[in-house]
Amino acid sequence: MPTNTKTLNFQDIVNFVELSASQDEINRLCSAIKYRQKRNIQSAKRQFGPGSLVEWTSKYGAVEQGLVTKLGRSMAYVTTDSGMRWRVTASLLRSRVKKMPGSGTGI
Repeated sequence: MPTNTKTLNFQDIVNFVELSASQDEINRLCSAIKYRQKRNIQSAKRQFGPGSLVEWTSKYGAVEQGLVTKLGRSMAYVTTDSGMRWRVTASLLRSRVKKMPGSGTGI
């Protein structure tokens, strides 16, 4: 029995959703995306814990860095070297390999 080996790229999926997807198909895609987002967050949370040195890119495009102080269900609470406290989605965090300026902590 022949199988369909065509791979869809991102634009093919966008075109399908915009032009021909039924409401049921859109709902199924949304469920799959939400499931994948939860898995990404859970995976990221396993990588970090309180005391982890991390960095992330803010919504303004600046790379921020700090120390994880607490992990919530999907968010990490991070304090920067300057004392600012951030609530960051865990999947946005990356391990910080260099030490923070002015701190004696590093990885």
